[in-house]
Amino acid sequence: MPYNLPSSTNSTGPVGNASYLVQAGDCIDSIAFATGHLWQTIWNHSDNASLRTCRVSRNILLPGDQLFIPPIAQKSYECATDAKHRFVRTGVPCMLRVCLLVAGQPRGNEEYRLVIDDKLTLTGISDGEGWIEVQIPPNAAQGKLTIGGDPLEPAYTLDLGGLDPITEPTGLQQRLHNLGFHCDATGRMDDATCAALSVFQQAEGQDVTGKPNRATLDKLKKRSGC
Repeated sequence: MPYNLPSSTNSTGPVGNASYLVQAGDCIDSIAFATGHLWQTIWNHSDNASLRTCRVSRNILLPGDQLFIPPIAQKSYECATDAKHRFVRTGVPCMLRVCLLVAGQPRGNEEYRLVIDDKLTLTGISDGEGWIEVQIPPNAAQGKLTIGGDPLEPAYTLDLGGLDPITEPTGLQQRLHNLGFHCDATGRMDDATCAALSVFQQAEGQDVTGKPNRATLDKLKKRSGC
């Protein structure tokens, strides 16, 4: 039987009351970059207090959330003539963290190649716990990740900014799918999602209910890293 998220998870759908409507793939960092702000200017604004309370993480928003974006404040600086001056824009780049796992075990010390939006190529080696941590542009939309040198190794597509809050059915489904407990992001707690959640609970040694109780959501968030 389909099951609804319990009220204790604060599943609310879109929140906020302002002029900018969050789109799929948006996060505070990408919005700030596009509008010329520091992310703190937008996220910490008093008109976005209700959004902060619900979303907790500035980079995991729900399409349909409403955000207040203040006007740009003009500043002026006095500089000496006949001299060179350097101005540095703060707030960029962003940090991307990805954990590589196989059957729940970390793929540590693995070579990787990450291509961002078919423009920027990053290479390196995952750490001992399987984590990759790299700097990317705030408006990055997609990454293509390959691991090791085996030509048969599949390439993984990363939908940057596409993860919904864990308190929403789609956010729960996305995290389960990313961890190998396959279900579609239907936005409903359907039979396939409850079955995937049951397998996850069994793997984590929890009571197998197929229902997203608080303990299960906390464990899922920990395993997902967000």
